[in-house]
Amino acid sequence: MTKPYKIIATFAHELAHYRLHDVLEKPPGADVEPKLEELATEMAVAFHGFALMSANGAFEFQQTQDFGRQGWSSSFSGYLSEDSWVFALAVFLALREEAPDEARRHLKQHLAKKLDDAWKRLLAAPDLLARLREAPVRSA
Repeated sequence: MTKPYKIIATFAHELAHYRLHDVLEKPPGADVEPKLEELATEMAVAFHGFALMSANGAFEFQQTQDFGRQGWSSSFSGYLSEDSWVFALAVFLALREEAPDEARRHLKQHLAKKLDDAWKRLLAAPDLLARLREAPVRSA
């Protein structure tokens, strides 16, 4: 298995679906737009600590070159972009009061820079984290 983070991200997403089925209320707007349930599921993935794996697996690009041939391929996984996953990871780390240093080491190189940017943005907006810290957490 060359990219275990992709299967881990998929399992985390499916387990988050299972966890959210215990929540009695649907995400706001999910009756009108079913995709909102998938986005809430991705937020549950981040909440449970799997944003790093999901960020690494959100987008893949591959370029090939062979005798007289060349090509490329790209693929997207999940419902969030790399930027969204990295921001969710930064929020997760900030709420746990953990520095992003260790996470940076395990992200794809271009995502590590994005994590630094997200971290700076969170530090510049302490009211955002304060509101999140005040939010009640209900566990099934």
